[in-house]
Formats: sequence, structure tokens, C-alpha cells
Amino acid sequence: MSMVAPKASNHYAALDALRGVAALSVLLFHFDEWLGQKWLAPNARFAVDFFFCLSGYVLSAAYDKKINDGWAKSSFLLTRLIRLFPIIILGTMISALYYFIRVYKFGYSLDYDVQLHALVLGLTNLPFLNAPKAIGGPQVFPLNGPQYTLFLELAVNLFWVATHRVSSLYFIAVLIAASFGLMCLFGIGGDTTETFWLGLPRVVGAFYLGVLSFRLESRTYGIDERYAWGLFVAISAATALFFYWPSTMPDISGVIWGFIVSPIIVVCGSRVSLSQRSKRVGIILGQLSYPIYALQFPIFLWINGVYQQITGYRDPITLMIVLVFVVPTISWLVLRFYDEPVRKYLNKINHRHRTRGSVAGGNLTR
Repeated sequence: MSMVAPKASNHYAALDALRGVAALSVLLFHFDEWLGQKWLAPNARFAVDFFFCLSGYVLSAAYDKKINDGWAKSSFLLTRLIRLFPIIILGTMISALYYFIRVYKFGYSLDYDVQLHALVLGLTNLPFLNAPKAIGGPQVFPLNGPQYTLFLELAVNLFWVATHRVSSLYFIAVLIAASFGLMCLFGIGGDTTETFWLGLPRVVGAFYLGVLSFRLESRTYGIDERYAWGLFVAISAATALFFYWPSTMPDISGVIWGFIVSPIIVVCGSRVSLSQRSKRVGIILGQLSYPIYALQFPIFLWINGVYQQITGYRDPITLMIVLVFVVPTISWLVLRFYDEPVRKYLNKINHRHRTRGSVAGGNLTR
């Protein structure tokens, strides 16, 4: 066993690569829901549990010590808002503009107050319960269906930082066990009004599995890199087989995968070292994973709408081919020319504000 502690870094290149592949797999999964093509990645919906588990692990690695040392919880939450909200706002605006044009140019029947309601809730990352079907109901985020996971992510981030001082291993284990039991009893959900509450045990269980994995690894010797490599490759290959298995697996299969396999992938992936070229590819895939995931539905709305407006019919195969190329391309452009500059600007303002606050506080104590 290696006595090297887990890397105290936000970048785990092997996990970044897997995160990017998982985001693309979710895109292929959605072709079933959007285009009736369920044969591509019928079980990639369970990638969400990997995202939550990875989030728990990485946030613990990045912020556990800082929070224990007295870092303000409000600073952590502001950091998370800056990380997630630029893309959330953009995705909501893209979809809202699509519906606006459909209504006012092509006569689509949709009440103005419903459009406004969906827009405001989407921009503030709050669920629209009982949304009308005309705008995308029963999805709780009708302007961007996958956004429900971003609401859950921020909710569990808030809970994690609020309960950080009492988050003993026993407390974490109870949360995981309760979440596992609820998911076994009631299944997996979160995206629709009827199943919305089921998203809570899903995100709490997966996120705290990541937290638990980091806590246990930091207290033990961890896994030797030689064994981590082989285990990571083997389990990643098995996961790919699971995601792309040609028939839809029951929820219980996803629960078992999420609670057993996902944390093993995260822990092993955190120990894997890549060559410089592979590391660059992995980091790029990781950077693209969030915009690919969060913008795929708004991009689909426009590609699908424009294609049908031009041709007069819907061709699922052509649309899938176009989307597989267009979604990553637009995601890269958004990342480089919108998301990164906006976050850099907001972080600069946030840093300046914190610095001024520290100086003022120092002056008051003199």
C-alpha cells in the first residue's frame, strides 16, 4: 500500500476524461427521449450518480480543510454559484428565446405568464412544479430538463457546508444508508413533478459516498497506483458496457451501480497518473463535460426546430449525427468565450470584495 495522501487538487485527469465521456453518453441517452432512439445508451441516465459522487469527493478534497480552518460558508456557496450559474443562465435564455420565437412568429399556443414563470424559475435555478405540457411539463425544469440535477447539486452543497461541523463518519453513514433504503423502495427520480422528491435521496446518497470515500482514503494508506490503474480501467470498461447495454436496466441496477461501483471508480481514478498528452485530453474532456451536459437540451431545441422548419419533417438519424458534432463544438465555444471569461471576471470581483472586507475588518480591530 502507498502512504501517499490523496491529491489535494481539483484536477484528476483520469476522472475528468471519464466525466467528459459520461456527459456525451447522457447526450446519447437523451436521443431516446427526444428522438425515439433508445438503442444508443439506454442506461447512461445513471451517469448522474457518478457526477454526484465525484462532486462529493472533489469538493471534499478542495474545501474540507479550508472550511475546517474557518473559511466562511458564504464564500464556499458564492464559489459554487459562480461555477454553475453562468451556464445555467445561458441555457435558460437559449430555450426561452426558442419558445418566444415559436409563440410570436409561428403562432405556437403558450400563455405569456407561463413563459415568464418558466424563465424566472429557470434563471434562479428553482423547480417549476406542475409545469404545463406546452412548455415541457411535467419536467420540473421545462426550459432545460437536465437542470434538475444542478438544483440538486446546489441543494446538497448547501446542506454539506451547513452541516459540516457535525458531519462525522457516523452521520455520513446514516445519510447514505437512509438514501440507499429510500431508493431501493421507491426508485430513482427527480426530473418530473411526480418524482421530484426522489431526487433528494439520490443526490444525498451519491454525494456523501464521495465525501465518505475521501474521508476514509485520507485516514488510510489508500490504494497503490499500480492496482488503481488496473481496477480503474476494468471498472470503467464494465461501466461502459452497463451504460450501452442494448436494453434498459431497472432502477435497482442503477442504485447498486451508483452505491458500489461509482465510489470505487472515483477513488481509483484519483490515483491514476496519465502521460502529459493524455492528461491534456482528459482535462479538456472534463472542462467540456459541464457545458455539454447543461446545454445539450437548449441546443437540441434549436437544431430540431430549425431543421424541421427548413425540411418540413423530422429525420432522427440526421439530427443525431448533427447533434453529436454540434453540441461539443458549441460547448467548447461557450466554454472559451463565455463561461471562462465570465467566471474569471466574477471571481476577480469576489476576490476584491473579500480583500476589502478583510482590510476593513483589520482596521476596525486596530
